Amino acid sequence: MTAVEFFLCVLAMVESGNNPNAVGDLKLRNKAYGLYQIRKPYLDDVNRIYRKEVREKFGRRLTIKDVYGRGSEGTATWVVKAYLSHYGKLYTKKTGRNPTAMVYARIHNGGPHGWRKRSTWGYWLRFIREREQVKAMLCRSSQGQSSGKLLSRRATRSCLRQDG
Repeated sequence: MTAVEFFLCVLAMVESGNNPNAVGDLKLRNKAYGLYQIRKPYLDDVNRIYRKEVREKFGRRLTIKDVYGRGSEGTATWVVKAYLSHYGKLYTKKTGRNPTAMVYARIHNGGPHGWRKRSTWGYWLRFIREREQVKAMLCRSSQGQSSGKLLSRRATRSCLRQDG
C-alpha cells in the first residue's frame, strides 16, 4: 500500500467509516456525501479547476451522484486527489514547503486554506487516532491475527481495495 493509498484509506474511515452511501451534515444546506463526505462546493471546485480533465475522463461535469453510493469509490477518489493536488500546490506556493498528511487532511476538512484554520485542528487529531487504528489493523492483518474491534474484516478489505 502506498502512502497515498494509506492516506485515502484513513480519510475514508474518518469521513464515513468507509461507507460510500454515507450522507452527513443533514442540517446544512450543502450536505456531505459518500466515502469522503464530499460537498457540492468541493465538487464545483474540481469541475472548475479540472474542467478539461473532467470532461475527457467522465464526458461531462461531475455531480454529487457521481461521488455517492456503491460503485462511486473510484470517481470519489479521483475527485479528492484532484482537489488536494491543486490546493496542495497552492500551499507550497504560499509557504515554500511541501504539504504533509496534516496539511492535506486539514485542506480536505476546511477548504483551500483549511491548513491554517483553528477549526480543523480537532479534525486532524481525529485523523491521527484513526490512522493509528488503521496501522494497528494492517499490522495484525499482515501477521495473520484477528483485527479485533478496530475494524471489521469487510471494512479492511474494502479499504485496501480502494483504487488510489
